[in-house]
Amino acid sequence: MVRLTSRFGAPTPSPMRCAAPSMLEGASPLRSAATAALASLLLLSPLQMSPTSPFMPTIAAAEAKELPSGSGSRVNKDPLSLLRLGLPAQSKEMRELQKGLEECQDNSARLLNSNAVGALAKAQGVASGKAAALVKGVPSEYSAKAQALVSELDSGMATLKSQLAAGSSEASKTNAALLEKVSELEGLVVLGYNQPLPPKEYAELPYLTRRATVEFTFKKPDGSSFDIDRTLFKVRRRRRRRR
Repeated sequence: MVRLTSRFGAPTPSPMRCAAPSMLEGASPLRSAATAALASLLLLSPLQMSPTSPFMPTIAAAEAKELPSGSGSRVNKDPLSLLRLGLPAQSKEMRELQKGLEECQDNSARLLNSNAVGALAKAQGVASGKAAALVKGVPSEYSAKAQALVSELDSGMATLKSQLAAGSSEASKTNAALLEKVSELEGLVVLGYNQPLPPKEYAELPYLTRRATVEFTFKKPDGSSFDIDRTLFKVRRRRRRRR
């Protein structure tokens, strides 16, 4: 018999009794099965499956993966989007078109279909109502190509809208192809961009106005060699493609 101590300090008998070793040794298969079932119920109880339970850290980790970033803020991690944003001389309408299609792509990936359709509608409004502004900065020799791209974007977004409404798996491919056309259109705009001159204090230094390959030459002051992968070089040259 197990004795418990009450809050007044006096020991009180408890009806709980410890099972004798002989009783455990003679347990029937039915008792063993019942014990296993009880243990399974305890392991799979709602308390253990709670995301906030310390016994199930993997559940909380799975939920954390749904967040855009560890801090909870939305951070642009798309390398193609960042390259597009780095292109100069882009109009406000071009950025609105790009933003609408990128938000459509992002919301589709998050299974937020209504938000994706809303973002696509904004991009469609730009392509159909502000087409002249989209091709305004393109050099005249590329004007026809730029207008053709705008027409392809307009028709392609109509196709994307139908795919989103039908829940088609092809929507993501169509969205990516449309963004490639946006990149191509923005590239045509850059062809008419003139790089501004550097400030006067840097006028004597070389600077780039277009894409170029820059070669860097490294030499040690004491004339010693560079040890690169167990090969000695007196002079080390590196080339970088600058955009």
